[in-house]
Amino acid sequence: MLANSDYTHFEYSPDDKYIIAVSKYNLQQPNKNLHLILAATGQILAEWEWRKTPKEGPKSLKFMADGSLVRLVPMSQNAKEPNSIEVYTGGDFS
Repeated sequence: MLANSDYTHFEYSPDDKYIIAVSKYNLQQPNKNLHLILAATGQILAEWEWRKTPKEGPKSLKFMADGSLVRLVPMSQNAKEPNSIEVYTGGDFS
């Protein structure tokens, strides 16, 4: 059970090992509101700032067949290039 009432959108990874959860971004109190959670324990493994609409947040993270995670980084988050991607492999989401 996730004890965070602020989450508005969820998505499970294809293997059901992870949950992607996002809450609405607060401009007055900026925070990392997009979370990658280990489903078995509820532990947050990684978190990012997501300024766009919450329903789009889970769609920005995609798991590949080999278990790696691809993250779309929108231009609004001061990315080096517009709509660049980050790839996380081997269970390292830092």
